Amino acid sequence: QKNNAGLTPSDLPWLDIHQSDLDRIVTANTQSLIPLTTLQSGLIFQRLKEPEAAHYQQKILFRLKQPFDLTNFKYAWKHTLQQYDILRSHVTFELDSRPLLSVQKQCGLIWDVENVNPNLSTADDIIQSWMADNSTLPLDSAPLMRMRWCAVEGDILWLWRHDHVLMDGWSLPIVLTMVFESY
Repeated sequence: QKNNAGLTPSDLPWLDIHQSDLDRIVTANTQSLIPLTTLQSGLIFQRLKEPEAAHYQQKILFRLKQPFDLTNFKYAWKHTLQQYDILRSHVTFELDSRPLLSVQKQCGLIWDVENVNPNLSTADDIIQSWMADNSTLPLDSAPLMRMRWCAVEGDILWLWRHDHVLMDGWSLPIVLTMVFESY
């Protein structure tokens, strides 16, 4: 019996994996399975050691000037996710021997769009609240990033949270360039 995605061990020559394992791990939305790099393995180890700690969860806050079209911005992110497999990945622990990155064919980016009462909240209040939130992103759900968005004081506040497993500081400008060029 083939798995829903039709993957076989020959599709993944970089993995020493049996068909029975693929059939158990793979879903119809799975594009590929990729071994973790040494750095990613270390980050996952630390995350499992301290599950509530957000040490390797990056937060980048932007204050954008109006007008800014959220619909087009979401489309730009959707386009960027389709261009970079790593952005559609999550960690799977289904194999006993090692965690893997599971690249999804499609995944939706979670946007938390907040409506604020300008009489009760200032931009500084919102920024302080967002930056104090140290909740962790689930490793088993793609993508390993979330967005927060809020219009306040004539500006747009946008917080991009992502797990360091996805990308490092060298990758950030590449991703942001594609997003803003697509916008």
